[in-house]
Amino acid sequence: SEGGVPLEVSNDGYDWTSAGYVFAYQTSAELDYITPRQGSVSGGSLLRLTGTDMPNTEVLSCRVGTISRVASRWLSATSTSCYLPAHADGVVPMGLQSHAADYAMYDVFYTYIPPPNITSLYPTRGPVRGGTRVTMEGVNFPSTGRVVCRFGTTPVAALQRTATQVVCASPALK
Repeated sequence: SEGGVPLEVSNDGYDWTSAGYVFAYQTSAELDYITPRQGSVSGGSLLRLTGTDMPNTEVLSCRVGTISRVASRWLSATSTSCYLPAHADGVVPMGLQSHAADYAMYDVFYTYIPPPNITSLYPTRGPVRGGTRVTMEGVNFPSTGRVVCRFGTTPVAALQRTATQVVCASPALK
């Protein structure tokens, strides 16, 4: 439970200071899961962390692998968010700081992945009405999660995908 106690010091265990300082005990935030669970090594993704006992204080922050004090935005006692920093590719543990001195790391992980790279596409033209199946070849296409193509400013969900190929249908030209 939470509460405060006086904190004093002694040289001999009998005579104590009377400075009047209080040490406060607080429950620690707990992290249960995050969304999304993966993103680009470039960082910048907004991560939502869900758990319990998240305090609405300036101390609440995220820890991403070994990167401490990543600014967070308190949403509720069960949710906070932070923008992910850039990081090398790989899996990193996630943590929360809910007190000035402590970080708690959890069995919750985020996977940094290299950004996709298109090396070729076919066909390169299609009708104004849309509907052309465009095949893109490349590397680092995600094997899980949602894949989206963007034609100009119009996003469309991928129809098919592998680690080296994505197929999307062109939307009508606006």
